[in-house]
Amino acid sequence: MANGLELTRWSQVQKFKNAMLVTMLALIPDADESTRVDVAAAVTTQVGTGAPTHTAPDASTYRRTDAVLGSYPTHYTRVAGAWVPDEYQHWTHWQVLDDFYGKADTEVDHGWILNSGSDGAAIDPAIDTAQQGGIWKLVSGAGDGTTAVDGSGMVWADMPIQLDAGGGITIVEARVRINTAITGVALQLGLTDSTALEEAFSNAADVITSNASDAVAFLYDSDATTKEWFGVAVDTDADDAGNATTGAAPVADTWQILRIEIDTTGATINFFVDNALAASLALAASTGVGPNVVLYPFIMSCSDGVASKTCEVDFMRVSGAR
Repeated sequence: MANGLELTRWSQVQKFKNAMLVTMLALIPDADESTRVDVAAAVTTQVGTGAPTHTAPDASTYRRTDAVLGSYPTHYTRVAGAWVPDEYQHWTHWQVLDDFYGKADTEVDHGWILNSGSDGAAIDPAIDTAQQGGIWKLVSGAGDGTTAVDGSGMVWADMPIQLDAGGGITIVEARVRINTAITGVALQLGLTDSTALEEAFSNAADVITSNASDAVAFLYDSDATTKEWFGVAVDTDADDAGNATTGAAPVADTWQILRIEIDTTGATINFFVDNALAASLALAASTGVGPNVVLYPFIMSCSDGVASKTCEVDFMRVSGAR
């Protein structure tokens, strides 16, 4: 009898558990490829259409399931209370990341053209072997402050890019720092039409001057009144009327990740500083950069001629739609 009672009690407990499980499952909405699912207060993996706007704990992930993904990031991660786009998918975008690790210093070995001015302190960019992970140092001269004398820069000649050749966004991204004081120095990076020693842009008293015919870049120039990164572009020698500050400034000896996203027309350009949108050149008021011109990723530094300056780059990434 005892065994029979225990079996009956065990059966009743199991039936209760099963009923509770069915009730709980009925409260969870079905998930499909077009419906966002928010499942718990803990770290979650969610799906939905459009960019994520909902709140979630940090380290949560979100996958975008729009029918057309060519111009959008498809994966996001929640970082410090904000959604940060992850890498674009390889079946919709090509991508090349140069981390500079283990690079030799000769142009033949790495596909970069290295340029420097005539001043004795200005040197071709070189790998800093004392730092782990591959760091290029750009050391400018202390001559007269002109590019031809004091400049130090590098152009990725093996990575030509034409904006209208793909079907979506082109991305240029780099991690950089000015490891000396941010006075008496100019630093810029982006895409330009020349592989020669050239500052694609300069900034004096917040007036942008382009030396390149077609280029787009982040520009910091201590000769500017506003000591911040500027988002700048030029198309067939016509400077973009929207060239302006991003509101973000470099900090001495501090790494920043700078990213530029450009559409196929070259006229819609977004500038991101440490994954936050900092400035935009919009289509209606933007000439942007030439979409049918061959451009090259570049990084360029120059001093004002008073003292040599050192800038560094940790990696450069370029990506475009297939």
